[in-house]
Amino acid sequence: RNNGDYLLGESVSSRHARCGNPSLPMNDDEKLIREAIEQRHPENGKYQAVRLLLVAVCVAYGPRLCVVLFQNRTPNYWRLGYPLGLIAGLLANIASVHGRSLWHQYLRHDGYKVLDSVIRLTAQHSFTYRRFRRWYDLPLICLACCLCSIATIIYHLLFDDQYERYQHLAGHCIDGVSVGLMLWPVLNINGMGPWTGVFVLRPWVRRVWGLVMLFVILVGGCLGDKVLYTSGRTQGALWGLLVGSAVLSATHRKWRHV
Repeated sequence: RNNGDYLLGESVSSRHARCGNPSLPMNDDEKLIREAIEQRHPENGKYQAVRLLLVAVCVAYGPRLCVVLFQNRTPNYWRLGYPLGLIAGLLANIASVHGRSLWHQYLRHDGYKVLDSVIRLTAQHSFTYRRFRRWYDLPLICLACCLCSIATIIYHLLFDDQYERYQHLAGHCIDGVSVGLMLWPVLNINGMGPWTGVFVLRPWVRRVWGLVMLFVILVGGCLGDKVLYTSGRTQGALWGLLVGSAVLSATHRKWRHV
């Protein structure tokens, strides 16, 4: 029952589907449905994940490019790369939206083709993960980053000496944001669905995978602190998060996401 003829009829497309009696003219409901399909921009969870990944890569490598371009390895130039990388990532994100629209126009990829693809993939049980919810997940991520930044600043204000506690305040704030970003998948393992392709149903299994993710992040941070020269702990923790995500996908046989 998951072949094209059974799902979409002889035309193998939802473009020719009818709502109600096919011998009668289109009713108002059918006109509204077709209008929504034809005017909706072809969007999917995978494309959202790629866009977020594009911003994350720009922010991650912004400091390195900033240091290389200005030929200055002081902490201020390193920190300057984070906002510059964020701006570059947002600009690239906007450009990708327009480029994708032009590409869809060239391929004549409209809402009907998206609907056909959704019908086929649903029949094959491909949609087994939760999409990234911008109005729910982003505020939670921002809250986690703010709380971790405040905790990191308070820790260094209490335990660092008087000279270092104010000199590296911006760096401590950025470290707190990094901790908050990596803490989010630990607390919400299903939120990584667009990247892992996995939806964990049982609560105790979600907790176990959260602990596994926390373990690989801590191990990666310890190894990165010993091996890497600049921001080794943070980069190592990020590599641990990537390895944990790949292991989660591999155990559920989501090889494309791996």
